[in-house]
Amino acid sequence: MAMIDLTLNVEERMLTTQAYWHSKVAFEPLGTIAKEGRNTHRITLGTHTGTHMDAPYHFLQDSFKIDEVGIDLFIQPCALLNFTDKKEGMEITDKDLDRFGHLFDKVQAAAIFTGWSKKWMTPDYYGLWPSLTEGAAHYLLKKSIRVLAMDVPSPDSAKMIQTGMDSPVHRILMKKGVILVEYLTNLDKIDKEIFTLYAFPLKLKGLDGSPARVIAEI
Repeated sequence: MAMIDLTLNVEERMLTTQAYWHSKVAFEPLGTIAKEGRNTHRITLGTHTGTHMDAPYHFLQDSFKIDEVGIDLFIQPCALLNFTDKKEGMEITDKDLDRFGHLFDKVQAAAIFTGWSKKWMTPDYYGLWPSLTEGAAHYLLKKSIRVLAMDVPSPDSAKMIQTGMDSPVHRILMKKGVILVEYLTNLDKIDKEIFTLYAFPLKLKGLDGSPARVIAEI
């Protein structure tokens, strides 16, 4: 058995989504050992900073929030779907997913591995990452996937977001209660088709998502 950390560090000057309204990460000392006898900090960050989990409330006003996600979803057998053949701007379709059809009967979680995390902290990270089509999202629903993890910023394409289509893949999945885990790293270190995914968000009452610590057990 081995444990692999799939989580990006949360740190100042890290990349965050390029939306004008999104907070940058900041750490501010509140107490120090020299003065107060202990180190304590204030943290400023958005709920979708770095490796994080989305609850359906992220896009659906009347859906459930991150503190309402069933804890049974935090630990799941997970299929690793290797799409490193998908290069910049390419789509992952339902036919592509069907290459892994033999795995979906065994799991309710899937991890999309594209290798995009190698671009983390470079200007290219928020470029044209490989993304899912709407048909792919419907395919995952037919296969009863409840947790979808990925090493890209979003299952939706950068082009679609930039043209104001407003994340249709998110909406298709979230309407059926699928939980998303985004911004993974180190998926290249997993050498099994199925592994155990541990994804634990903070229990932030009434919020749309949370940074998460995500680990693979192989």
